[in-house]
Amino acid sequence: MEFAAKSAPNGYTLLLALTTQLSVNVSVFDKLNYDPIKDFVPINLIGEGPYILAVHPSTPIRSRSELIIYAKQNPDQLTYATSGKGSGPELATQLLQNMAQIELKEIPYKGGGPALADVLSGHVNLIFSPPLVAAGHIQ
Repeated sequence: MEFAAKSAPNGYTLLLALTTQLSVNVSVFDKLNYDPIKDFVPINLIGEGPYILAVHPSTPIRSRSELIIYAKQNPDQLTYATSGKGSGPELATQLLQNMAQIELKEIPYKGGGPALADVLSGHVNLIFSPPLVAAGHIQ
């Protein structure tokens, strides 16, 4: 991001960026070496990345509404795995918590693989995961 921001505006540098780099990092980090508004000009949206909310089968939760009810009746007992602060899964879980007015305990990991592995093994209750990553395990 910094390299692209500081590159000469000569038409030879093109940056493919994620939402995290353009909008989330401003809120997560105290200082960035680039300004996502001033340093970049958007060209086009080329894709979106949805998430699946996956819950370990050892919980009594089988739907989003059951998750919300359970979380309200059992505050701070449900854990969720993320691939780190500011990651898509972490932000999706924060959004769920804010909208549903529930509290879940974050278990941060250094990547989505270890996060999903601990949900699959039952060490963590739930995760927001990209569909391609979670679908095989759900089936």
